[in-house]
Amino acid sequence: MKTKKNIVNISLPIVQQIVSVLCGLVLPRLIINVYGSQINGLLSSITQFLSFISFMQLGVGAVAQAAWYKPLYEKDTVKVSQIYVSAEKFFRTIAIFFIGYVLILCFVYPRIVNVNFSNLYVILLILIVAVNMFSQYYFGLTNQLLLIADQRAYIPIILQIIVTILNTVISVYLILSGASIHAMKLVTSIIGLITPFFMHIYVNRKYKINRKIRYDEEPIKQKWNGCMQHISSVIMDNADVIVLSIFSTLINVSIYNVYNLVFNGVRQLILAAFNSIQSIYGKSIAEGNMGATNELFSKSEKITHFIIVILFACTMSLCWPFINIYTSSITDADYKAPMFMIIMILSQIIFCMRTIYYTLIKAAGHFKETQGSAFVEMILNLIISIIAVKRYGLVGVAIGTFIASLYRLLYCVNYLKKNILFRKSSYFLKLICKDMGIYILLLLINSKIVFVKNNLGVFFLNALVIFIADIVISLLFEYCYLKITTKIVETRH
Repeated sequence: MKTKKNIVNISLPIVQQIVSVLCGLVLPRLIINVYGSQINGLLSSITQFLSFISFMQLGVGAVAQAAWYKPLYEKDTVKVSQIYVSAEKFFRTIAIFFIGYVLILCFVYPRIVNVNFSNLYVILLILIVAVNMFSQYYFGLTNQLLLIADQRAYIPIILQIIVTILNTVISVYLILSGASIHAMKLVTSIIGLITPFFMHIYVNRKYKINRKIRYDEEPIKQKWNGCMQHISSVIMDNADVIVLSIFSTLINVSIYNVYNLVFNGVRQLILAAFNSIQSIYGKSIAEGNMGATNELFSKSEKITHFIIVILFACTMSLCWPFINIYTSSITDADYKAPMFMIIMILSQIIFCMRTIYYTLIKAAGHFKETQGSAFVEMILNLIISIIAVKRYGLVGVAIGTFIASLYRLLYCVNYLKKNILFRKSSYFLKLICKDMGIYILLLLINSKIVFVKNNLGVFFLNALVIFIADIVISLLFEYCYLKITTKIVETRH
């Protein structure tokens, strides 16, 4: 039963991301075609600015999730309720501050971002987009974290899949019917309330949460120790668009957003399973079986590296042909940015690999011990991006992301080696060398595929051929690598 639940929790996020990627490709193209690149850039910019309110989470969500593992395993309903009440108080406070932040943003945003729209036009769009974010903090986030910690992530995921499909269908209808961007976003924000509403009902029925319970000491022990990690995460997710909005143009924001549909889609597809895997790691650590945890991590590490290499080899080969077709009818901006594409794909590879190691660090509750590295990552990304964007534009923010992600990957690997896994650095180095060998081989083979311009059917056929070929070649490479390394070990003995 546990194995079945784990499979569902790991596979459903992948389904969710596939749905999100497919739906996410439909709307921006339609928005650009109907409303223009300026409005697409404006919408992306506003969303990123509003996302900065998640700064105020201060990492409490990740720490609360980690704090739930042991009481859920021990069926300690009192402790579960205390953590729930503490987390809910915190997130509802953020919701109140969010209202103030939105009002400030309505005043400041039109003055710091170069927009060709009236202040009223921009302010209304900010208020509409803010509706859904407010509901998540006030009604949804605590319930979602509890369900993920209890390995019931499939509940919010199923709800999100339904909402995503519903949003896309209704948005397409409204856009094609001639609705304004404000009307379309207002309807989608209202539909977004479905997820927190039904999660609230499910948690009330499934768990015996005492919302009036009191506690003498803070039940979330490391409540503030995840602060720097969280701030760094917000910076890494949002800084590029913010920097481009302030120091560049909304056209560049739109170009970044279109490429990011591909980058983020692949990245989220890979990372989707990690929310569920973290709870599995957390349960294993709560049981005190570090041997089993080490074995579980080693297996998931190898599998994830294998998947990352294949998917991003496909991405490197398919990204520009897809963008070329996707933007073929767009004339108000040049979407060709090969150097930006290459650096960002390499950055996403590093980011995904880093997340493997950081997930175990979070599951072990080592927030305070690793917060310094999060600060360094944040500063590196901000300083390099701001300096480089003025000279190199899109490439500048890509360089900042690449260097910051590389630093954090190396730090996390080294921290696990010294404090949790206690294994040699050579293990990671061998894995990376193997990854590089497979990646280069796949790119060389993929480069032989010729794409037909503006033919989406042929593109998807070529993409399928590349994907299947890359899997087969990677498996053959893994087989040969295993045979060779086994012989070397046998020879030494």
